[in-house]
Amino acid sequence: MSFIMSYKCKKCGYLFNLDLPIQASGNAMVTSNPSCGCLKCGSKNIGVSDAFELAEKARCEQDPTSAKRMINDALSFQPDCHHALEIGVNIAAAIEDKDMFSKLSERLVRLFPKTAASHFHRGNYLSRFIGDFNAALGHYMKGAELDPNDIDYIVNGAACYMNMGRHREAAQFLESARDRFTEDEQCWVIDFNLVSCYGVYDRKKAKVAIKKFQDIYKKHPAKEHFENISNEICP
Repeated sequence: MSFIMSYKCKKCGYLFNLDLPIQASGNAMVTSNPSCGCLKCGSKNIGVSDAFELAEKARCEQDPTSAKRMINDALSFQPDCHHALEIGVNIAAAIEDKDMFSKLSERLVRLFPKTAASHFHRGNYLSRFIGDFNAALGHYMKGAELDPNDIDYIVNGAACYMNMGRHREAAQFLESARDRFTEDEQCWVIDFNLVSCYGVYDRKKAKVAIKKFQDIYKKHPAKEHFENISNEICP
């Protein structure tokens, strides 16, 4: 048995992964210390960290080169690790690496088809990088089926309909999900998108909805958004 460990050289700052054997020690399992030093400069002054967390940390610190190398190294050791794939697609999206995003999102759906997030990532790839909104919609709808309380699948699915010019269907999709959400921060996003859809195919309905939502959100920061769209639809 082995485990991926990440190291950072305290001398030159180089990040690298090692696949180390795990040994039993009483009731605990421990990794053996690496016999090598830094893979770049050879220094023995290295610090240990979790491979995936270190890759994510590098992404957050806007060090895409290290983040990509770290996660690719980790995936070479554990290609079917869900945690590594999740971090990998986030890194690919952040650095806009189309090929990496494609491969990892496809692998997520293939290996973990019953996980909503797998379909979310694949939908994001198809809509953002390919412009295949119909295929992306299928993944967002599957994600909404698996995790009906996550608003991202609803909003992204509606955006796919709108990008295909199918605003009436987008509105129906939003309306069908509206009652599942009760928090203001979720509701106003759905309502704002509803008004945007109505404004394309039924301006009268849009005007009625705008007035209703302006009353609902009159003490909410979202009020400004409805005022702006009101000026566009009802000049």
